[in-house]
Amino acid sequence: MKYIKTPNEEIISLDDLYHNYISKMMLDERIVYQFHRNLNNYFNKTLPTFFIRQYSKIERGKPFVNNKGQLIKMTDNAPIWQIHSMLLDHQNIIDFDKLPCHLFEISQKENGNKYGWHFAHIINVKGKDTDFMNWDFATLKKAMLRSIHPCNYFLIPKNNWRINGSDPQIISFFRHKFSLKYSLIWDEFETSLGEMSQIPIQSNGSLKIEIPFEEKKLRKEHKPKSFKNKPYKRLNFKRDLIENLDENESFEIETSDGLFEMTKKDFYTTFSNVASSKSYIKHGLYHYPKTPKKAFQYLKGINKPF
Repeated sequence: MKYIKTPNEEIISLDDLYHNYISKMMLDERIVYQFHRNLNNYFNKTLPTFFIRQYSKIERGKPFVNNKGQLIKMTDNAPIWQIHSMLLDHQNIIDFDKLPCHLFEISQKENGNKYGWHFAHIINVKGKDTDFMNWDFATLKKAMLRSIHPCNYFLIPKNNWRINGSDPQIISFFRHKFSLKYSLIWDEFETSLGEMSQIPIQSNGSLKIEIPFEEKKLRKEHKPKSFKNKPYKRLNFKRDLIENLDENESFEIETSDGLFEMTKKDFYTTFSNVASSKSYIKHGLYHYPKTPKKAFQYLKGINKPF
């Protein structure tokens, strides 16, 4: 496995970030070429499953057929973590029908997130058209390409990822690098997506980017989303609130033990049993009769029981 940790400095040029870190984790062009061919073959099967980014209130991983007769599964970032890890390790035999839809379903022990990286997209995984129940084959194919194809996502340090991952100059920089690195399939991939051609290609590597390393800095950027537990005050997790967050966005839970605050990543790391439970996935709510000890690390304030 070739993942390396994110840089130690807080300010770094895009050129240095790319050459000293990201380029060393770029997928081999022959591997990406073969993935591209395998994925196109998958689309040509009788009834492929289209894995697309989750829309509100749609349960991830649960297959359904839309009004056009197309089979769909909603996902979080899990497919690209799995795919990138496998391709980086030269495991090119991917069963597209069995892609993970939840972070806790990832079978690869090593992935970019573990080493401090976030996967940002050149073209947003969600377009303006949200009427997925009426998407035809061609529209769903584009949606899945945006979601999982390695030519549409790049590594960026997850600290400050929301700002750096959406910066037009940084996106243009990586489009330029990808067009050179994956030239064997780039024109075909670009044509398949259509909107990719609207992104400028430039190589402004002198751009300085900020990577704050204190978690507090990240949390100040986004006010935590919260909810009050009614009619009870036990520690509980509401699927619809949590699943609409990005991995580094935080949420609050008010209980009789105090106010808890954690990020979505914290939730999946510490409460993986909750995230994979039938109560949370199917019914949208999981609550503890008694607050577990592992939760108190997220209690706000100084009055902690230990």
